[in-house]
Amino acid sequence: MSSRMPKPLYRIGDRVRFQFPGYSVWGTIVEDRGPFGVGGRRQYTVSVPSDPFEPSRYMVSEDRLEPDREPPTPLAKAEILRFLENSGLIRILMTNPSPDGPRDPRVWLCRDQAGDVTHTLVPERGMVGGAPVPYAAFWGSDGIRAEKRDEVATYLLTFGLTHPEAENLIRVVGVYPAKKPRRAKARTA
Repeated sequence: MSSRMPKPLYRIGDRVRFQFPGYSVWGTIVEDRGPFGVGGRRQYTVSVPSDPFEPSRYMVSEDRLEPDREPPTPLAKAEILRFLENSGLIRILMTNPSPDGPRDPRVWLCRDQAGDVTHTLVPERGMVGGAPVPYAAFWGSDGIRAEKRDEVATYLLTFGLTHPEAENLIRVVGVYPAKKPRRAKARTA
């Protein structure tokens, strides 16, 4: 009679998939917790990306995991444009708003758990991009700062856009005009 424990099916660093209520998610094994589950089932800690935010960690039993061998579908330009037009560009520009934030963050586009386009600050998950985000290019909720227009247009080229596509995207998102200097009021004696 042997009391040997079966070898683990997965190793730290393996990309796996498991079922959430209603949909499947993928993640990376970050810890083998051992066979302490019900009936001696092996447990793993799986880090599940939720870009652009920090990943979530879940403890999942080995019998609920399966290898995730399917590479993500490449990003199509139409998807990239749709994402950037629908608040994606603004959210990206907001990652470098002031000198108090992270210095020169780099952003990549990737797919989220639902397969839609999102952005990430993690190079390993990025599919397109990676250039430093233009500093202080977003002006509140009114659009891109006028003096940063050219810098943002050049930045958009790193996502595979052409110059005309970048200019059209900037027009769609909007540009906030540069502030005019205030005129001093004339003093009366």
